[in-house]
Amino acid sequence: MTDQADGPDDASRAERIRRRLADAWGEMGAAWGIAPAIARVHAYLMARQEPLTEREVREALGLSHRAASLALAEAEAWGLVERVAESRRVGRRGPAGAIAAVVLEDVAGFIRPGVTTQEVDEFAASRIRCYGAASAFLGYRGYPCSIC
Repeated sequence: MTDQADGPDDASRAERIRRRLADAWGEMGAAWGIAPAIARVHAYLMARQEPLTEREVREALGLSHRAASLALAEAEAWGLVERVAESRRVGRRGPAGAIAAVVLEDVAGFIRPGVTTQEVDEFAASRIRCYGAASAFLGYRGYPCSIC
């Protein structure tokens, strides 16, 4: 047996196994009188061994938003899962919201009498790029600027 690093094929294989486990657990849960969605969510979270968002669970298991939310709420009520703060989400609108807040703060410090709106836009565009982001306004329906 050779010692090789995990590759993308290994990760996708592991994900397929987790999903098959969740499906089998869901079938068993139904036989025990437990809603299949709750059992599937429980098995998937056990197999992943890391905090996941409702969206990640929903997309992985092909559940509707309502089914995933209800299954997670029920699993939490039973003490099977625990709600934790979502460390990956920053600010009101996630990482993009945090970047927007910082860029707006930078722009506010840049504005002074005599600075043109074009200069403000160019400065904002450079700050947006500095954070590895892109303006949602630029090019939208032909809009020529990075900020409005």
